[in-house]
Amino acid sequence: MTNKKVVSPINKEMADVYRSSIEKIRGNAQRYSLVDYPAHNNIGDSAIWVGEKEALTEIFGKGPDYVASHQDYRDDIEKFCKDGVVFIHGGGNFGDLWLNHHEFRLRIIKNYPYRRIVQLPQSIHFSGPEHIEKTKSVIGEHKDFHLYVRDQASFDFATKELDCPVYLAPDAAHCIRTYISETSKHKIFSLVRTDKESLIPDLYDLLSSYGPISDWKNIDEYFYKDENMLDGFFRRRIQYKFSSSKLMMRYRSRIYNRKAEEAVANGTRLLSKGKLVISDRLHAHIICCLMGKRHISIDNANGKVREYIRKWGNFGITELVDSKASLLAKIEEIQKASP
Repeated sequence: MTNKKVVSPINKEMADVYRSSIEKIRGNAQRYSLVDYPAHNNIGDSAIWVGEKEALTEIFGKGPDYVASHQDYRDDIEKFCKDGVVFIHGGGNFGDLWLNHHEFRLRIIKNYPYRRIVQLPQSIHFSGPEHIEKTKSVIGEHKDFHLYVRDQASFDFATKELDCPVYLAPDAAHCIRTYISETSKHKIFSLVRTDKESLIPDLYDLLSSYGPISDWKNIDEYFYKDENMLDGFFRRRIQYKFSSSKLMMRYRSRIYNRKAEEAVANGTRLLSKGKLVISDRLHAHIICCLMGKRHISIDNANGKVREYIRKWGNFGITELVDSKASLLAKIEEIQKASP
């Protein structure tokens, strides 16, 4: 059975911290833009977008005047939003691990040298000096760029390497207010990443013996693949033909929000399957916190999961592990304690 529920109260403090922090950087701005919409099937990124939308709407008393994914962006923010703050979507792509998004971020910073630009909470990871130097140069030339990060390691790196104000704030997904849940059918459900951020070799095979296992469905695909006929017609034919229409922008925003909300609902249904959830995805941890569900969080290859939980806590429902041995020991401990 599917139910709509209010998120667990353990998220209230995190949501309050996020909103109060962003409120301070707003200044006197009445208008704002939100860019780098995640037009792909990563449910964690969609959860961030939904949380950002809810928090910013509450802060400004209105939705954004301009939104764009990096695919839809046409150097056109000022057609719709001539002043105010330009917010860049948060997540875990600040650095050289996911270069398309990082290059888009630098493009926005360079394109609007006199606007206040706020990077919403990110985790930072660079594998080498080349992209660090380029990032330092672009940010150093901007006079009003503000960077939010969501873990201590990213804060320490940014304050040392980047010439801009740096702030700590939690992930925006904590600002989600409600979620869709289904009855738990399994003792253990595992959500395991299959990309370059995976830390433990053969984790998928290891956890498959404990119950159902999956990753976010079709995570590498863009949401355009299954869009309806009206959305497809709008995207391919209408939005660029009427490129300065506020009606067009409102419709784009509605599509983005609807697709993100659908993705989050799919994610909460998926994680509802297990009485205990095991995952190496950061947003499996955060969504489990939204649901108040006990879970084991496995660190990922760049330490993003570990650093986030160390900074913001385990809420009394999270067990953090970082190796095959510690994972197996924790599963055995929980199974022995369960009736």
